[in-house]
Amino acid sequence: MFIQTHMLIGNHINNTINATLPVSIRRSGYLFGCTLPDLLPGYLAVPHVKEPSLHFVSTLMTETLQTIPRSPQELLYYSIELGIITHYVCDYFCQPHHNSTAGRAWDHARYENQLARKFKQTDLKHLTVPMVIPFESADPTRLLTEYLDFKYSSYLNHPPSTFLDICYSVQTSSTIVLSILNNLSLLASRAA
Repeated sequence: MFIQTHMLIGNHINNTINATLPVSIRRSGYLFGCTLPDLLPGYLAVPHVKEPSLHFVSTLMTETLQTIPRSPQELLYYSIELGIITHYVCDYFCQPHHNSTAGRAWDHARYENQLARKFKQTDLKHLTVPMVIPFESADPTRLLTEYLDFKYSSYLNHPPSTFLDICYSVQTSSTIVLSILNNLSLLASRAA
């Protein structure tokens, strides 16, 4: 996905967070994190496809699930990490990032351009309703990974389309981020 597309998704998720959860993140950090994997060489080295990068994303999910940011700097870093998670999850639901026949750079860029145009035309507020996964006593990283695997398998069983990419990328990344932040809210209330 183009950086602008990641920004659109990030803005939508940030607005959803503000409207639904009692916690907030640093918008600027979150949006920066949503774009960072396309900008820094260290993140460019982590493939933007599910299988090779899932361990990396799971590690970030575990870190955010176990952290309570206690200062503005910690909240900024936390928000950046959530943005990075969002970026990779969204790329999992973008045709050129998993379709081996779409490996040519020109085809990849052309598809992402079509996807960006479709994203701009879509009112994301009316698209999907993200859910919050309750963790309770289970391993939250495992639950999020299982949810991601379920959504990915479901995605692959549909005919490809830009609208499918929009639906799955927004819903899956929103659910993961909202679930992580709901867990943060619970951790913070227990620590208080």
